[in-house]
Amino acid sequence: MSQQQEVYYRPPTEADSFIIRVMHGCPHNRCTFCNLFKEVPFRPVPLADVLSGIDQDAEELGEAHRPKLTSMYLEGGDPLALRSDSLLAIMEHAKSRFPNLGRFACYATARFGIQKTQEELNALGRAGLRRVFVGLESGSDVILQATNKGCSSDDLKRFGEKLFLAGIEMDVSMMLGIGGQQFSREHAVKTAELLSAINPACVRIRTFVAKHDTPLGDEYLEGRFELMDPYAILRELRLMVEHITGRMQLLSEHWSDFIHFTADMPEAKEALLEYIDQALTRPREAFRPVGIDDERA
Repeated sequence: MSQQQEVYYRPPTEADSFIIRVMHGCPHNRCTFCNLFKEVPFRPVPLADVLSGIDQDAEELGEAHRPKLTSMYLEGGDPLALRSDSLLAIMEHAKSRFPNLGRFACYATARFGIQKTQEELNALGRAGLRRVFVGLESGSDVILQATNKGCSSDDLKRFGEKLFLAGIEMDVSMMLGIGGQQFSREHAVKTAELLSAINPACVRIRTFVAKHDTPLGDEYLEGRFELMDPYAILRELRLMVEHITGRMQLLSEHWSDFIHFTADMPEAKEALLEYIDQALTRPREAFRPVGIDDERA
């Protein structure tokens, strides 16, 4: 097993959740901007191995500590790509070994999520799946197709609707600058429209940074994709915020972002717009450099 396969990925908010791996890599693994799983061939962990791993974890924690475990993160690029009966078996077995375990979370994509029936998602919700983290990135079909996301804006909307009916929270990320200057306005407006339609619990804002070993990173290095400067990114963000009409939390905390904030929409919209306007007056040296990055994050 390579060093890359040994790495566990999970959202920062799941830092206190117990992690169990249910798959290696990502079943899609074709997004043009991502190098997270490029060296990790997709392979589900056999169900028997996951269940025996849970047994081993339970024994290692011991009787005194097992009751302290209340939340579990199903690790992998998209656990919803697995069979629903396998996921339910994992969750029910975990709950049988940890008496106070009642919450599960995982990454998910619309590509595989919409293949689940409403009944399947309802069953997963009843079993304890409380939140899924979705890389939405954009509401523009032009950008979703160009970045090879494997889904359309309509897929994302339908997935959000299904999750809402199942009582599963949708925690999404979007990526400023992913469409370049050419599609900046469409990206901002269409993303705001999609977010307003699905009303996710949280929207995690990221800013596109070109990475080595990715098609979009190669386009940047070859001069075929131009990164947007901080002011263009902030104007794109402002336009998106202007067009959001739904209720959600906007969270900008990533190192890639040029400003950081937490804003509960729609109550904080005007204050956030003012904050962005203030940031637009800052000198260029107040922002991080724009260029290629080597990190897998």
